[in-house]
Amino acid sequence: MHLVETGVADAAAVDAVIQDGPALRWATIGNFGANHTNAEGGIAEYFARYGEAYRSMMANLDSAPPKVDSRTLDEIALAVERREGVRGPQDLARKRDRMVKELLRLRSGMR
Repeated sequence: MHLVETGVADAAAVDAVIQDGPALRWATIGNFGANHTNAEGGIAEYFARYGEAYRSMMANLDSAPPKVDSRTLDEIALAVERREGVRGPQDLARKRDRMVKELLRLRSGMR
């Protein structure tokens, strides 16, 4: 909304960025899966880099914000890898890329 209201982008551009970016990845491997592929070392490395930003955003939650500790991150990584039948973030990224290509192929046939 803010991008459209301030004239940074129109609604079509905002939707295109989401549709052609994170939405394709989220549709194939989910949010945690995408986080796990965002750094070579997986979700733990990703949150080591950007965890403070997430903690800041979650600080205003009505309930106690999550700790985002190493135990939880390891649990999430293991759950994602088991669900997807992969070993490690690089294997997951390869699987994601194959699925994204297939989604793009299917979508191009619908236009």
